[in-house]
Amino acid sequence: MKIKRNTRELSAMMSDWLRVYLPSTRFRSRHTIDSYESSLSLYLDFLEKNKQVTETTIDEECFRQQWIEEWISKAHDERKNSKRTCDLRLSCIRSLLKYPSSRNALFLPYYIDAMDIKKLTRGRGKQVEGLSKHATAVLFSAMKPVGNVSYRDRVFFTIMYDTGARVSEVRCIRIRDLALYDKTPHVIVCGKGEKHRTLLFSPDTVKLLKAYITDSHGNQPWPEGYLFYSRTKGRGTPVSVDAINSRLKIYAKLAHKKCPEIPENLHTHQLRHSVCTHMYQDGINLAKISAYLGHESIETTRIYLGISREELAEAMAKREPVMSDGGGKYKNVKGGLRSLIEKKQ
Repeated sequence: MKIKRNTRELSAMMSDWLRVYLPSTRFRSRHTIDSYESSLSLYLDFLEKNKQVTETTIDEECFRQQWIEEWISKAHDERKNSKRTCDLRLSCIRSLLKYPSSRNALFLPYYIDAMDIKKLTRGRGKQVEGLSKHATAVLFSAMKPVGNVSYRDRVFFTIMYDTGARVSEVRCIRIRDLALYDKTPHVIVCGKGEKHRTLLFSPDTVKLLKAYITDSHGNQPWPEGYLFYSRTKGRGTPVSVDAINSRLKIYAKLAHKKCPEIPENLHTHQLRHSVCTHMYQDGINLAKISAYLGHESIETTRIYLGISREELAEAMAKREPVMSDGGGKYKNVKGGLRSLIEKKQ
């Protein structure tokens, strides 16, 4: 079957946008690019499943305003994405359409229409709330390590809670980033803006990690392999954020039966908020919390905690020196629309 010129051009531009334009021209971080690729992959899944679009039929018409709005609506109503997440998905599609529209006027009307779609939130949206210490304990009790996947999940979320790291940071940990046999066991993570920081592990987490690595990676693990890797693509590909969030919701629904405080639609970001709150409740200096979580400013930490500026000023008056930075719900599609943007090996 002969492929239309518009299809070939759009396919090439989607790949160039992800692989060349965003990292080399816009200097977007790896985490931002991963987020954009995840959103685009979900939209391609939508086109394939709901509109019967294929690799040979996709064109600029597939980005009509009506279809984008329908996709956003499904993300909110069926996938239970928050309004803020839906807005981030929309921003991804807008960014994508802006790229080809600057090179071919054929795509310009679709970019303009996408810009007319109203966002679901205004400003920063609803304040995210963390879990209490009791609710967090109930949540982890629901993560019974039965089977390889649930065992992996327990280790993944334990690291998140132990360090306060972002889900994107934990999923990208490689074996070489770990120092479990060091005098002070730690991991070096790469955060927003490609900034690295060192996070310490508690003794119990170190024991759990050592056992997990032996079980999942063997006695001689590949240094470049991801600690939490994709079950379909292997150790050279990290597990997806969507897969981790999907797994968390499974445990949240189980835990909700014992503790109604735990929302059934729990998101990994709420777990990070919980860590921040619990550290503050334990009397850890706010400046240290800010540095440990990798926040650009202490104001971000204040918003996380939901404390007033007066409380912030009081905490800052007791400030101590900050520690040194020192050192799926959706299955991977073989072929199909996702293959148009998958990185070629």
